[in-house]
Amino acid sequence: MQRKDKIELVITLLLAIILIMVTARALGKKEKGPLETSTMMKTSTNSTIVEADPLYERLEEEAQQMSLKRDPFTKVSEPQESKVPVLQLKGIFWDNQKPTAIINDQIVEVGDKIFGHEVVFIREDRVILNDGLRHFELILEEETK
Repeated sequence: MQRKDKIELVITLLLAIILIMVTARALGKKEKGPLETSTMMKTSTNSTIVEADPLYERLEEEAQQMSLKRDPFTKVSEPQESKVPVLQLKGIFWDNQKPTAIINDQIVEVGDKIFGHEVVFIREDRVILNDGLRHFELILEEETK
């Protein structure tokens, strides 16, 4: 055997001895963990003894008392109250080239945005808006005299 091989063998043996000592010490000093200090329960299916942790028992009781409003594993969120005011069409200034409308006391033209809604078309009696998902219209109500 060469000198290099002898050194590698000695180092390997030393590491093996250290590993055995650490493992023996860990097994010899086995302390009671959280499951071992808890109460004992007997299962009904077979007579083996199962230890129950008081922390898990308390968490289980709390979980049963909770009322979940939705499944926490779905992306659907609960509808939130809309802070956008009701859109009310108050008037239309009709011009074939540049029609203008008054919505909630704001003057708007085609392409303008009001409370996150884009003005798509302005007709003589209605304004068509897009909220990003769909088109909807505001119809000008005629005043009764």
